[in-house]
Amino acid sequence: MGSHHFFLFVSAIIFLSLPLNFPSKAEATFELSGHPNKLLIKVCKQSGDFGFCMKLMKSKPRILSAKNISTVANFALAVTRKRSLVARNFFNRIANAAQNPATGKVLEECATYFNETVGMLNLSGLEGGTATLDVHYALDNVQFCKNALGGAKVDSRAISDAIDDWKKYFFVAYATVEIIEDETPSGP
Repeated sequence: MGSHHFFLFVSAIIFLSLPLNFPSKAEATFELSGHPNKLLIKVCKQSGDFGFCMKLMKSKPRILSAKNISTVANFALAVTRKRSLVARNFFNRIANAAQNPATGKVLEECATYFNETVGMLNLSGLEGGTATLDVHYALDNVQFCKNALGGAKVDSRAISDAIDDWKKYFFVAYATVEIIEDETPSGP
């Protein structure tokens, strides 16, 4: 009987550990394909930071199987709009904590610039062939923020990191808009 209990014990351990070795459904789909969706590869190559872009795309399993650029573009733009709000909130928070009123004012100006980017990150210019230009205005706003910070001699690692973080998302979204605009006929 001792060997029978030992066999049952070992069998139970093997049986209970089986689920630990199987990937999730999304991982299995991704791994079985052998490579990511070709559309995502195109977007991520164009984004300038392939690794970050693929990580972002993998964060939303339905994007891994996207068949059209519009789906990917809408996802990337929505995420970038959210990151704009995160950056806006960051600048408002540090503006409220600023000891120097002039510094606080510049930080509030940056919060406003990031808030304005939310309305620029969309595909409304596709019909007129101006979507990339419209979306690029968001990057211009961030540059206005950086210029204001530089003019006021406001500099910190946290501020640079917040801006750089937003730009990573922006360039993924911008890549999708460039691709979709290239594929969309405009004008007569």
